[in-house]
Formats: sequence, structure tokens, C-alpha cells
Amino acid sequence: MKAFVHVALILTLLLVIGNIAAGELSEERQREIIENFMYVTGQSAGTGTATAVDHDHDHPAGVKCGTPAILEYYRNHDKLDRTLLEALGVEDVIRPNLGLAYDTPGGNIKLHYDVTGSKAVYEATVDNNSNGVPDYVETVGVIADSAWNYIFVTSGYKLPVSDTVAENDGGDGRVDVYLEGLPSQYYGLTYPAVETSPTQAFPAFVVIDNDYAHLEGYQGRPLDAVRVTLAHELFHTSHFAMDYTEGIDWIEMSAVWMEEQQYDDINDYYNYGQYFYNLPGRSLQSTTLLHNYAAAVWPIYLSEKYDPGVIKAIWERAAINPYPTYLLSTDQVIDSVSDGAANFHTAFNEFAVWNFFTGPYAHQAPGGVGYSEGANYESFPYETMDVHRDYPFSSALNEENPFWPEYNATSYVRFENLESLANDTSLSLSLLLGPNSLYYGDWWGISAIYQSQSDPDSHTVVSYNPIRISDSYQFILIDDLMPDFILVDSIYTDEYQSVTFVMTASTTAPGLYSPDHLAAFAFRSADTSFVDPDMVNIPSGLLEPYPNPAVVGEMDGMDLTFRFQLATDSTGFPVLENAYLLVDLFTIAGERINTIEGRFVGEDRTGIHRKGVYEVGWNMKNESGKDVASGAYLGWARLFENSQKKNLLAEDRVKVAVIR
Repeated sequence: MKAFVHVALILTLLLVIGNIAAGELSEERQREIIENFMYVTGQSAGTGTATAVDHDHDHPAGVKCGTPAILEYYRNHDKLDRTLLEALGVEDVIRPNLGLAYDTPGGNIKLHYDVTGSKAVYEATVDNNSNGVPDYVETVGVIADSAWNYIFVTSGYKLPVSDTVAENDGGDGRVDVYLEGLPSQYYGLTYPAVETSPTQAFPAFVVIDNDYAHLEGYQGRPLDAVRVTLAHELFHTSHFAMDYTEGIDWIEMSAVWMEEQQYDDINDYYNYGQYFYNLPGRSLQSTTLLHNYAAAVWPIYLSEKYDPGVIKAIWERAAINPYPTYLLSTDQVIDSVSDGAANFHTAFNEFAVWNFFTGPYAHQAPGGVGYSEGANYESFPYETMDVHRDYPFSSALNEENPFWPEYNATSYVRFENLESLANDTSLSLSLLLGPNSLYYGDWWGISAIYQSQSDPDSHTVVSYNPIRISDSYQFILIDDLMPDFILVDSIYTDEYQSVTFVMTASTTAPGLYSPDHLAAFAFRSADTSFVDPDMVNIPSGLLEPYPNPAVVGEMDGMDLTFRFQLATDSTGFPVLENAYLLVDLFTIAGERINTIEGRFVGEDRTGIHRKGVYEVGWNMKNESGKDVASGAYLGWARLFENSQKKNLLAEDRVKVAVIR
């Protein structure tokens, strides 16, 4: 029965994708595709949209690989207006024209390069063995052979289709790699040799930068950039041999994954983490700027959870059909390797749980959860969670909700201030789910992350069977799903500081949705919280330093601590997230001896600063690092809105005593 369903889905999927593909492109979209292609292929001095500002981030973004722009151009070529193509003067196939060639020792790759002019390779005149080939080119050849062996010999991926088209380059079937200057922020790109008869499998050639002088962090050390680029681009040549038609998102994220497999110590993909973690609600399918490179954490999750071989298995299954089917293939592979215990929907929800425990929160992950290098990853900002602290509350599906996820994305819904719930009430949460459109493969995955009250670094994860949306809307009582946790009695309020629901809207049919197609949900709670009136609407100010007097011999190395109170709202939580404090310390005679300062980081997942009290410690030393003498000292304490120190929230002068 399962096989029948999969066959039916594939047929439906192909029909839908075919209908989408047959649609016309607007003139604006056509121009964008053409201009991006021209830019990455060196036919235009402009930038197109390739280095546009991503308004979801705070700085201009470059693009790691030019292959997506090339694929979009050739895949849409028949739909591009001939007049527009002629007006822009685009050339279809752009093989670089370089004067020299070098066959790598492995016999599978031909490097093309120049030693003079603007395209000259790095250290073009260095030839220590006097064989007429720059040492840099020979080293690139060694790296190319190593990448080839890892991808095609060790890992067993399908060999590139023999490229015998370029007769001027020898026509010997080797993969041609051109070392040429690339536009700003590009590492490399791979072309399908479309001058051949179009099929699902294409020959390909690769272009990488000639010296990587334009890449921040790689100046003077281009070989590490060469390593990750060749791992990435040579993997593309296998992609084109397996399935040129697969989704660009999977093509790119799996190529970044291959970089990490081969060169675990370079970690180039760390540079793109914010483009995934800053936007947990953005679809895995998104190819917006650098998102699909940062989304390499998805195949990394799969290979760490199961085995690196699952990525190859997904590619091989996806290659059966000449359409983007990698999500369905992923579902089938996970079902196989887990003996039916898991599928794409359960795996995607667990993936979202892993993403909760990254960066400074990696050490909080329960056993079996989290990436091996997760502590080095970005973490999603606190403000990307849908946080509730005051009860009762309600929301509706017809309301605009910025936390609704796109399909194959995540929403983190967090409930805090649980201790405010009276012990004789229960947290009766209702969850209303509803997709905007209904197809086979629409699921909601739900996990709950419980944070310990006594140890905020400790978490428990409970996951539930994914819920398939088979009706227009589905109403679910959360306490029916989680009876052991949802009844809020003295155990719940005493034991848990917060609970975060991990909501994933997932589908294995990406062609049925645009990447920004939203999946809707709403929560309800009829429970009433008790707000401590002593913590409500407190103004900002300085609290009493402690200990005061500071008896050094009794403090066991502890600091003399200045405490600040940040203003709280009507629920008792701080109203600002980035307040900044400053304390200047003086002798009684008015001589300044030191300054201590720090940032109030606002509410975070550990809840350490929950009520707006922030501390900064003085080690009772002067600016030179020497212990101050016993005596009285004056502290001028100021609390600012942020580190710019322009808006003063509170200030006070306080006397402290040090006794040695």
C-alpha cells in the first residue's frame, strides 16, 4: 500500500511541477535571471541581485557559488524572451579563455590557468622545481585529485559525464577546471555543458577563482578556499551526472555538506550560519541569498543522526525521476535506515529540536540531541520565538502572526513565567492547526522542551507523533497529547521554568508550495496567572551593592557586586533587551581608580536575568591590576538604554568599603 501511495504522489507531483514549469515568467523575473547569469559569467560589470542587501540581516550579502544563477538561466532558457536576450547581449555558454593547461597527476582533471595579466594565478612566478608550472597550480592539482578521490572513490558517488565537447581544450573527457578571476564574494561555479543534447545527466566544467584575494579571511591563504571550493564544485559535477534537474536548494546545501565531510577543520560554512538561524520560520527550500548554504545543517543533521551514506542514498533515489524529489527521497531513505521508526516529518522536527541547542546553548542539550560542532554554530535569537508570559491568552488563525512558519520550517512557541500560575489551576492549552492548502504530505511535528526550574541549563525533550492535516482545520487539546506534563500542579510549577513547543510544518512535495507558503496555527489558554505586584512596573535604578562592607578574607575570591534593576513591565519582565551599565570607582579623595562596565543581555533561554536584575562585579583591583588598599570608595553607577551610552535610564552614587 505504501509503495502505491508513493507512486501516486510522484505522478501528482510531476503533474503539478509540470504545470508550474509551464507558467510564464514576468519580464522582471526574466531580466533578473539573465542579469544574474551575465554577472556570474563575467558578461556584465553590474551586480544584478547577486550581491543584494538581505533586509533580514544587517549587512550586504555575497553569494558563495554561482551555480544556482547558471541553473536558473538554462532551466528557464526556453521561457526567456528572445528580444530581451538580444537586447542584453547574453552569450549562452561561457568557457574561459586561458592560455595554459596542466593535467593533474590523478588523470581525471585538467587545470586551465594564466600566469600574466588580471587572471594570473596566485604567486604565478614561483616555480621551485623549475618544471614550467607554478607551484600554486601544482598544489591546486593535488587538492583537486584529493577531492576527486574522496567524492568518487571513497564515497562512491557517480562519476561525472565525460566532457569531450571542448575540443580546444583537448576534448579528452577530463573535467576541466578553470582558474579565473570571479566576481566579488564568489568562490566558484559549475556549468552544465548544455551544448550537448539535453538529458537528465550533463557533462560539466568548473570555474574557481584564480587567487581568492577578494575573499575576506582567505587573503594570503588561498589554498583553504581552494579546498572547500573544489569539494563543493566537483560534487556538483556528480550532481549533474545523477540528476541535473534536482532542486537548487538540495544541490547547494549538500555541496556545502561535502565541504565539511572532506575538510572538517576549515569550517567555511560557519560564515553563513546567521542566514539560517536568524530565520527559523524560513523554508528549507528557500534559495534567498545565502540561506541554502547555511541550510547545510540539514544534511549535517542527517549524516550525524544516521550515517553519511544517507546523503548518497537520497541523491540516488532522487535521480530516478527528472524532477526535484529530494524531500520524498529523504522520506524513503529515513524510513529504510530506521526500519520504519522515523520518516521525513519526524526527522525534520527532531532537526528543529537540535537547532534549539546550538551556540551558547549547545551544552544544555539532553543526551542524543545536538550537533558535534553545535557550540560553534549560530543560535537563533530569543526574539524569533513566540513568547508568552501572561495568562490567559488567545490567538486566532485569521490573525496576522509573524511566527507562522513557511512549509518545511519551524516555529518555537515558548511559555514562561509558569510559577505565576496558581497551584490549583491547570495549563489547558488548545492548539488549532490549519494549512492554507491541502495535499498529501502536510504534517505538523510537535516536540516540547521542558526547562528545569532548579537548573535552567537542564532540559528534557518530549516528542510526539506528527499530526497529518486531513481536514480543513484540526483542533487539538494539548493536554490530550501530553497528559503527564500539561496538568499544572505543584510539580509542574515547581519543576519547570519554561516549556517551548517546537512546531514544524513539513511536506515532502515541495513543488506544491512556493517557499514562502505559510502554515497556520494558534494557541489558546484559559488559565489565569498571578502577577507578583512587587515585581510589576519597577523603575530602573541601582540596588544596594553586596557584600558591603567587602571583607576580602571572607569572600573566597568573590567580587564586590553592583546590582542594577532594569525597569519591568506589567508582568514583571524587563522592558529592554540591551541595556548597558557603567560604574566609575574613585577614592574618597576623588581619584579615579577603575571603571567596570557590562551589557544587560535581556531575557535569554536560561532565564538568569528574568526579573531585570543585572550584576557587574569589581575584583577590588585598580586599572593596573593591583589590589586596592582597605578603605572607603565611591561608585558612580549609570544605566544606559544601550552600549551607545546616549539615553541615561538611571544613575546613583554609592559608598562601598573594602576590608583586607
